[in-house]
Amino acid sequence: MTLNQRFFLTLGLVISLAVIPAQAQWQLSIGTYAGQDANLLRYYNPVGDVILSPQAEIAYLGARTRFYYNHDLTRIVENDQYNYSMQQAGIDFIAGDEMDVSHYLGARFSMRQDAADYSYFDYWKAEGVYNFKYFPTGWALLNGDLGIFYKKFDEEPAWNHWESNLSLSGSVFLPTRTTIRLSAIGFLRDFSSYTIQDSVSETDELASLWQLVGIVRLAQSFGKQVGGFSEFLYRYNPSEGNPYQVEIAAFSPIDDYFGYKGYRWTNSLKWKINKQIWSKISASAYENIYLNRPVYEFDFKTGNWLTDTDGEYIMLINNRRDHGYIAGISAGLALPKIFNRAANLEIIGSFDYFHNESNDAYFVYNDRSFGLQIRYDFQW
Repeated sequence: MTLNQRFFLTLGLVISLAVIPAQAQWQLSIGTYAGQDANLLRYYNPVGDVILSPQAEIAYLGARTRFYYNHDLTRIVENDQYNYSMQQAGIDFIAGDEMDVSHYLGARFSMRQDAADYSYFDYWKAEGVYNFKYFPTGWALLNGDLGIFYKKFDEEPAWNHWESNLSLSGSVFLPTRTTIRLSAIGFLRDFSSYTIQDSVSETDELASLWQLVGIVRLAQSFGKQVGGFSEFLYRYNPSEGNPYQVEIAAFSPIDDYFGYKGYRWTNSLKWKINKQIWSKISASAYENIYLNRPVYEFDFKTGNWLTDTDGEYIMLINNRRDHGYIAGISAGLALPKIFNRAANLEIIGSFDYFHNESNDAYFVYNDRSFGLQIRYDFQW
């Protein structure tokens, strides 16, 4: 952690703690995830590994204010070059909460730290958010979110940027226990100027990016114990590509949503067996059309990318195009008031299967993952 990162995080904690009254109610959440991933890098040559992800969060819960700090670690047992950690401190303030309308403001500061091999992905982010909910009638809901943040990379100043997003959704609740929701989200990213390498006077700037996302969701309750939904999402993205794509290799610690356009169709069904036990199955189909991501020639016998006489990678197709599906099953056990009258323990087991097809044979793969998540929350 750099000196500037320590300063900003410490300053945020001090300011936030200073406004907390002595009679505050607190909540501590601790948990961990342990699992096995059969294809960690998600490309043609599978590399399996064990993933451990401990998490902790402490929060102040007030009548109109919530302050929190959380720290998440992701540890890959064998391929530890992909390890990283995330920290976030934030405060949410309920600005209004009437019968038919409510809204809140929030401010957050977060940091990501990667292992030495991927330290160029380290960043800090300062963010502000606003949310409102409005019930014009008893059978409809309007919901909106506005967010703006600045993200700074210590080693890659060309990636520093402002980003804003605006989302609006409308939901209708029918007497048949059916909910129909329409949502629209807009994203805009504006990069900061940076000094060109080996030059002290000349600067450059990456092009601004924008995109629109539309979502349609149909949810249905089949009684008190069974419910499900079907959701279709389409991402319209006219941008020039993924600014984080610095490597030709498969693995990238940041899956940047400005790197592709396409759709995702998700279906899910959940069964609440009793008050403590539930089970869920889900399936998704998708298509990702990557932008400014050519298909390069790869020698699968030697494991090397091929180059021409000038040392440039040999391009076969202008744009990579993927499609596939994901299927998963999970089950959970929730134990309320365990060890404490204001405590809850939840244990979740999950299994997921991935299949990805692509016009780039390097990214034709299967993947299986399974794991166990444990979370314990208590208040005092």
